[in-house]
Amino acid sequence: TVPIQSQQVNVTTNSITLQWSGVPDGQYMVRFNVIGSSDVQASSLKRDPVFTLDGLQAGRVYNICLVAISPDRGNNALQCTTVSTAKESSNTGVIIGAVLGLLIALLLLVCILVFCCCIRRKKQQANGSANSEVPVHFSAANGEIKHDGANRVTKDDKKKGRSRQVPNHYTAEPSYTDMADDNPLIGNGKDDSKLG
Repeated sequence: TVPIQSQQVNVTTNSITLQWSGVPDGQYMVRFNVIGSSDVQASSLKRDPVFTLDGLQAGRVYNICLVAISPDRGNNALQCTTVSTAKESSNTGVIIGAVLGLLIALLLLVCILVFCCCIRRKKQQANGSANSEVPVHFSAANGEIKHDGANRVTKDDKKKGRSRQVPNHYTAEPSYTDMADDNPLIGNGKDDSKLG
């Protein structure tokens, strides 16, 4: 005789489909229960030894027995097997990983923006220092132009309410008498009578 064998057709988180081969002709049913539980359930009668059990618990091991129903022999368990339903997949780890990846990407973006702003500010400060005006003082005595920072007020002076005295680099203009002494064409008041 051909031995009775069971074969798993399909297994999900809440269902199991089994079929048997090598069984004699007749009507069949299956009895099943979770291993460790005394709650035994039974399917309807069928002539085709293929059964789908629905409404099962995910990740549990079931004991499933094929039972032959005959008027003369009664209920006879032909073959029993154990099958485990599939476990539910948890998306918690995937969600946490996605959230952490997004936070890291945002943090890197913020760091890049801050770095760019700092570089731009330093460049602006450098350009401002290069283009700042230097005080220029002109001396009428010798025609020299002097660059002096003496009139700059420091931050400490501003806080203390003081201001620096700006040195006067302009020499006094020569008077009319001095010009007359140097130039014979220009007479002074004392020699007006001699002219003419």
